[in-house]
Amino acid sequence: MFAGVLGFELRCRLTRISTYIYAGLFLALAFIAVLAAGGGMGGARIVIGGAKVLINSPYSIALVTTTLNFFGILVIAAVAGRAVQQDFEHNLHPLLFSRPLGKLSYLGGRFAAALVIVTLIFAWVPLGIGLASAWPWLDAERVGPNQLWAYLHPFLVMVLPNLLVTGALFFSLA
Repeated sequence: MFAGVLGFELRCRLTRISTYIYAGLFLALAFIAVLAAGGGMGGARIVIGGAKVLINSPYSIALVTTTLNFFGILVIAAVAGRAVQQDFEHNLHPLLFSRPLGKLSYLGGRFAAALVIVTLIFAWVPLGIGLASAWPWLDAERVGPNQLWAYLHPFLVMVLPNLLVTGALFFSLA
């Protein structure tokens, strides 16, 4: 039953426009932050990590990724909190609990689906950083070689634990 609940919740969440709006928003924010730091938008530059730090250095990538992750706590609340709250809002919980559906299958499937969705949403941040660092109008002196591990490490070390902890907090509060 866990897999059924997980699959159902993923299908429902992937058909909602809000999921794609959140992903596009974080892609655009990461893209704009790196583009502005690299001088690709004309005019004054913002400084990420210092004036002599490359805009696609591991430090700069980690800084942008972590900053956007903390701004995304509202998105985590919206996705994880909504996963359980929607059944009670529409008075579907008596129907759900009339079937042989265990509490662990129901709550575990909903929570796992919420985590998968917010992970997919936040996976667009490194993609936005990578696209911006390959933008042709950037100051070439501010761009170094792209390294895959520089994009994966902050996501694995900072974003995923934050998604797990804040997702569990908002899920349990709902």
